[in-house]
Amino acid sequence: MAIDSERGRPYDGAFAVSNLSGQKLGPYTVLEPLGAGGMGVVYLAQDTMLGRMVALKVLPATSATDADAVNRFRREARTASSLNHPNICTIYGFDDQDGRCYLAMELLEGETLDRRLVKGPLEPKLLLDVASQVADALDAAHSAHILHRDIKPANIFMTKRGQTKVLDFGLAKLAEGPLRRAGADHTTTLEPTVFTSVVGTTVGTVAYMSPEQARAEELDVRTDLFSFGVVLYEMATGRVSFPGNTTAIIFDGILNRDPTPASALNPLVSPELDRIIAKALEKDRTLRYQTAADLRADLERLRRDSSKRVAAASSAVRPPAPPPAPGPADRVPAVRHSMTSIDPAAALTVAIPPAPPSTRATAAAPPAPEPAAPSPLPPATVSGARTGASARSPLVLVAGAVAVVAVIAAGVLSLRAGDAAPAEATTTNEPLPAATPAPPAAAPAPVPASTTTPPGAPAPPPKSTTPGTTIAAATKGAVTSPAAKLTAPDPNAEAAKRLEVARAKIGSNLVDQGIVDLRAVISEFPSTPMAADAAYLVAETFTRLGRADDAMAAHVEFANRFAGDARLADSQFALGDLTLKSRQPTRDEAAREIFGRAAATAPGTPTALRALQARIAIEDRRRLKVREAAAGKEVPASLTTLRVLADQFPSSPHGMLALFRLGSGYADADQWELAARGWTDLATRYPDNPNDAWWLLGELYERRLRDDERAKAAYAQVPATSKRYQDAQRKLTRR
Repeated sequence: MAIDSERGRPYDGAFAVSNLSGQKLGPYTVLEPLGAGGMGVVYLAQDTMLGRMVALKVLPATSATDADAVNRFRREARTASSLNHPNICTIYGFDDQDGRCYLAMELLEGETLDRRLVKGPLEPKLLLDVASQVADALDAAHSAHILHRDIKPANIFMTKRGQTKVLDFGLAKLAEGPLRRAGADHTTTLEPTVFTSVVGTTVGTVAYMSPEQARAEELDVRTDLFSFGVVLYEMATGRVSFPGNTTAIIFDGILNRDPTPASALNPLVSPELDRIIAKALEKDRTLRYQTAADLRADLERLRRDSSKRVAAASSAVRPPAPPPAPGPADRVPAVRHSMTSIDPAAALTVAIPPAPPSTRATAAAPPAPEPAAPSPLPPATVSGARTGASARSPLVLVAGAVAVVAVIAAGVLSLRAGDAAPAEATTTNEPLPAATPAPPAAAPAPVPASTTTPPGAPAPPPKSTTPGTTIAAATKGAVTSPAAKLTAPDPNAEAAKRLEVARAKIGSNLVDQGIVDLRAVISEFPSTPMAADAAYLVAETFTRLGRADDAMAAHVEFANRFAGDARLADSQFALGDLTLKSRQPTRDEAAREIFGRAAATAPGTPTALRALQARIAIEDRRRLKVREAAAGKEVPASLTTLRVLADQFPSSPHGMLALFRLGSGYADADQWELAARGWTDLATRYPDNPNDAWWLLGELYERRLRDDERAKAAYAQVPATSKRYQDAQRKLTRR
């Protein structure tokens, strides 16, 4: 089946244009359709002049009379053809024939990134490889003063040979002058049509737009970097960063919300890749990557470091090098092989003291020649390298091999004996199976004087001369210990201990080390209460140090991991406060939403009260409006929040003030019935309120609603302690 070189979709014939197979367009003979592009149909064609196969993108006849479509088609040809880069699809030519515009480009074999992501996220190595190539292509385009403005997986093509190509510059624009780039002293000379197709509208694919694109603001190269950050997130997680069923929901996510960290969705995502994605997705473009070259450098650095880690891990498990070929003096190949197979890093050294006369030999052996002269090195040292005379003597190697076999055999026998009698803790010098004894390589070392038994003291137990007996005793004690069999490490105790160590480090200003320890507690003991304590402490520490971005990320992670924790409302409030103090252009809207979540998480708590008050302050300052069903029109947003506050704190002074403001706000909005409802609640719940709620109700019913009966009932409720009591009585007398 043919594959579309631009979109990677198999052709199914379902296009709203006629099939051009067999026809000629200029020097190109159309062979067969490949797929559908955003602006038409892509055909496999042959260049009759150069004899090469090309992809021919044809504008449908129905769009040939659409000036915008034709201009976009021409713009794609001009901008893409001005770029010569291995990661940008090459344009061969543009022409029209009989009113039918066509674009000739290189033929690619492979699939688009969006089709590949259907299978799931990319492996880290492939992700970094693809991302680095895309960043390089963007750097080339931006250096030529070209914005792509439609970076998305469907416009990134992965060839079968591992090369990545950026496609579809239909929304791009070649600047007439220098394009402002962050950090450079340039001025923007692009006309407004560069950034919008129609005045007041945005261009691009909604889910991959930058915040400035969504607001139809002036754009620079950083808009492509945000869109590429969205693509990076999708490559790492297999999910879109700002999901939604409508444009409004998606725009709200782009402008106001941060996606879940990629590492929380894919454990293969490294912290450094998490940081790169988060920086690319900064809503404030001054905090985002400023150039594609910077982004590419971080990706390349991460790819290099990842390769080093893989190489180090591979070398750690590499098998030992083969032993050197034996020389003329080495005539015991079997023993030589067994000794050189020992890991040199272990540097196994076995000292073989001569058996005293009172101890039976543990093995029998044929007579051996006289030992070599003593060496200044330690006696009978067995290792993988040959040193001195002992290394050149095959008998020394035999002695070492026998010693190793004796150690292993004694350990096995003691384990079996331990299984049969678990309470036994003493050692025995049972003779091992017959073997060849090795003569001592040197005289035994003198016994220190401190080991001599003093007169009158009980004699110590006889010491074993068999190399394996001490090991056997220790092994039996470990295996047969009931505590070793029954006691398992307590994760809570271990987590608590490591948490206290982290606290101590932070208290000693070893903050970075303490943070590393806290993150280890979170990852290694996720089901313990200490994991939540550690996550909350991370956020608090970053806040105290003034590292606002890190603190905000830590609070988001806390909410994602520990949604049921009692401190979630406090964490959300802290996140809202940090957001409000940040430089985000949408900080007020984002903080307002976060404060609302904090209040809903722990209703009726002091944290909820503070969150609601902070939300009301934002709504009043920004004069936000919401449409209320009961009013049938837009009303101040703070009225909705005041109602929530009054309901959560029904018997507090804060609730009383909220009800008074609620009634006054509806009165200012000419919503008299709703104002009466708020003041009625105030008067009923707080009879001694200082606002004379009953008097206010009487005035409202009399003057605004023209309801004499309810006005009379309200005036009658004015208490005698009120300053309005006499006025209320006169009102009742006149009636």
